[in-house]
Amino acid sequence: MKKGFCFVFLTLLINLLVGKANAQSLNIKCFFQGYYNSSSNSMAPVVDPINYPNLFDTVKVELVNSLNGAIVFSQNEVATINGDLNFNLPQTTIGQDVFIAIKHRNCVKTWSASSILIGLNNSYDFTNSVSSAFGSNMFTFPNGKTTIYSADLNNDGIIDLLDISILTFDINQFLNGYYLLTDLNGDLIVDLQDLLLLDNNLQNNIIEMKPIFSITFLEENITDQKNIIFKYTKDQIEVASKLDILSMKLFDVTGKLISQKSINSREFSVYKTQLQPAIYFFELELSDNTISSIKFIID
Repeated sequence: MKKGFCFVFLTLLINLLVGKANAQSLNIKCFFQGYYNSSSNSMAPVVDPINYPNLFDTVKVELVNSLNGAIVFSQNEVATINGDLNFNLPQTTIGQDVFIAIKHRNCVKTWSASSILIGLNNSYDFTNSVSSAFGSNMFTFPNGKTTIYSADLNNDGIIDLLDISILTFDINQFLNGYYLLTDLNGDLIVDLQDLLLLDNNLQNNIIEMKPIFSITFLEENITDQKNIIFKYTKDQIEVASKLDILSMKLFDVTGKLISQKSINSREFSVYKTQLQPAIYFFELELSDNTISSIKFIID
């Protein structure tokens, strides 16, 4: 019996050690605008400031394949007030090229500026520069620390009047206490300070900015997250936008300019017969002075 017990124990121990040796780690550091205190360089302990003063809140991290947009890993984890998140990744993620997406219950979903190749030990810091986020979509404090925008209360990717409506309702209810969705700064009360933060981000037109993944042309329509609409038939690509498209540039995968033209309309079309099978990029200048870069495949 003793030999059998020792054998089982040793087997479990070896499996545990091998598992740890083969595990891939991911360490992320991020701050969230409303909860961040630049004096202490930390965030409010939202989970439970009395019993867990070093814990911030639950944050979801997604790893998204850079080629096709498929989510290869998604997990919730409690961040510390210092913004630290730690994950053990499954072996299936190793060698994959992925974007990192950060989600929080009342903040704007934020993506890494570029993709990373998953290895054994991986880390990403969103706190030292706006250039760490896709589209530089972060708020910078006077001390230089960068934070993820707060106040997307319904998580629809845009701070707008719907969020104002949710927040003002809770203000009128005189809500106070722990873990309130509309308590944007973690001071345990929903009040005009939260409304001021939301309104500032609303006035600055804060929205989710995300990479556009490869599109293979099929007999269907696709609408992306930036309100760029693709309609394609057997012969023609039609591109439309809710904003005026001022100009279009078409590049191949090497960055060579294939064509360009002024549009000054909300739609244009390109004949597929003009393009050889390959990867291309549209660069669209929109009327709100933003550039939308769209990657697609002709096959």
